Amino acid sequence: MCGICGFTFEDKTLLKNMCRLIAHRGNDARGFYYDKNISLGHQRLSIIDLEGGKQPIYNENKDICVVYNGEIYNFAELKEELQNLGHKFYTNTDTEVIVHAYEEWGTDCVRKFNGMYAFALWNSKDKELFLARDRLGIKPLYYTIINGSLAFASESKALMILPGFDKTLNKNAIDMYLTFRAVLGQECMFSSVKKLLPGHTLLWKSKKTRIEKYWGVEEKFLEPTEKEIIQNLRSLLEDSVKRHMIADVPVGAFLSGGLDSSAVVALMSKYGTVKTFSVGFGGEFDELKYAKTVSEKFRTDHHEIYVKEDALSLLPKIVWHFDEPVADPAAVPTYVLSRETRKKCKVVLTGEGGDEIFAGYEQYKFMTLKERFKGASKAAGSVIGAVPPSLLSYAFPYASRLGMKGIRRARGFLREDGFEKAYMEITSVFNEDDLNAICGSSGYSLEFLKSAMSRYKHPLNKMQLFELENILPDNLLMKVDRMTMAHSLEARVPLLDHRIAEYSFSLHPSIRFRNSEPKYLFKKSVKDILPKEILNRRKQRFFVPIDEWLQKREAKNYIENFYLSGDTHAGLKVNPKYIHNIFQNYDNSKLFYARQLWSLLNMAMWYETFVDKDAGNAL
Repeated sequence: MCGICGFTFEDKTLLKNMCRLIAHRGNDARGFYYDKNISLGHQRLSIIDLEGGKQPIYNENKDICVVYNGEIYNFAELKEELQNLGHKFYTNTDTEVIVHAYEEWGTDCVRKFNGMYAFALWNSKDKELFLARDRLGIKPLYYTIINGSLAFASESKALMILPGFDKTLNKNAIDMYLTFRAVLGQECMFSSVKKLLPGHTLLWKSKKTRIEKYWGVEEKFLEPTEKEIIQNLRSLLEDSVKRHMIADVPVGAFLSGGLDSSAVVALMSKYGTVKTFSVGFGGEFDELKYAKTVSEKFRTDHHEIYVKEDALSLLPKIVWHFDEPVADPAAVPTYVLSRETRKKCKVVLTGEGGDEIFAGYEQYKFMTLKERFKGASKAAGSVIGAVPPSLLSYAFPYASRLGMKGIRRARGFLREDGFEKAYMEITSVFNEDDLNAICGSSGYSLEFLKSAMSRYKHPLNKMQLFELENILPDNLLMKVDRMTMAHSLEARVPLLDHRIAEYSFSLHPSIRFRNSEPKYLFKKSVKDILPKEILNRRKQRFFVPIDEWLQKREAKNYIENFYLSGDTHAGLKVNPKYIHNIFQNYDNSKLFYARQLWSLLNMAMWYETFVDKDAGNAL
């Protein structure tokens, strides 16, 4: 895992300053390449070929070079294939495979790679810059075009110090952030910056860009027997975990005690004692007891980490590392977990992706039932407001903590005819009514959602693939990447091997989500190795004491000073009446309003960090 940056002109000082801003991603070595047409920079976190893998890496003639962030898990097979085709290697690193694969197969080389990656390859002979991002967006890559030159970086903060960088806010990005807790798709908070989308490449030549999609899921279903599915899936899982453990440094695992991370640890344990790391706050919702059950079952070297610091004291650092506002409060424990894990490991495997690949989220069940019983759902929507939240909690977790505002949102969900709008009602932090009240909705989030879901026919695929292609890379994987990289820790996600994704989505939703049971096939494939209490436990959201954090006077003061003091913030207009309304009604719907306040707090802190201040001096 590393950090990369560069631009299509020569400026050694600027490149070194960009590298300085992403140095936390890899502090083992720093490398540069310059000529009059290109500047490439690299911050290395050495994982494979510790002595010989310093970047940039070149081909035999040194007319092609690459800077790269990530891991190619099938590099050994590709290296052998390329050597048989006559290519000469001078390192044992996976990076060099990229250079020779490009020589052999051109820009189609990305179709050969199994891994997580973002790289920039310069072909000095053809004056061509080739950027690529892995299929599922595990590794980030940002770019901007200023005065006819292209610049790129692993983190967008490195782009903000470019001469002429435009800090105009993107209204559509604000709309998406408030709706989904993160900015989705290619958009960023600054209109001048774009993300290279997962499964896409960008070719820059003669001051022109060509962006192409090289991977995606198709709705073409196979019809194997259930026995064949379980066998095939288990084989893919075992192979993926084995590949993800390849490293020349210690490898551990994040263990939450949930199904996904527990399965990963179970499969890792075949190869020796696993170092596992769990995080908690203490209290009734803590999952540490489940993690301990798994640790004892597989005799891991287990480490429990408690978050003792005040979350608000950590938030400025977390916001700086994110670049973009991400309103996931689990970033706080992930930051602490990563910091402590790095003291014992340089690489960890995690369970991210299991819910998206294997249909694990609650909204899939709620939306499926709503579609099946449309008439009944409308009738339920008419009476749900009369049911006390305490009784609703028996059917819907957290109903009592969501309060009356949450119940009104549930009623809107049940009454809504439109599929996409109903999905937004049940998943969004701010719905369209909220957005109109707080800042005037551009309508972009709903249109974005409709466009993304229109590519698929089956309702389950609409939801799963929207989340796989958008929520996963721009929220969950963003969180894991930034919080681990803040401490030079590499996180790997074996459940997001693209072969597993392709196989899962080749199965009809009626098989994948049989009897509306979340992760039906995944559970079947690992039932012989996991404890029953892990297999059978009800899915539980990772508990974060967000209400406790927001009750502190410092949090309320920060929000009030930013939004209610009368100060103007260019491009960011928020109705103070909405903020007052949240504070006045907070006790009636704590969990619901806490999520909204957390989103507003993070956006305010992001604005002050990157708009009001210079990115290079923000911390």
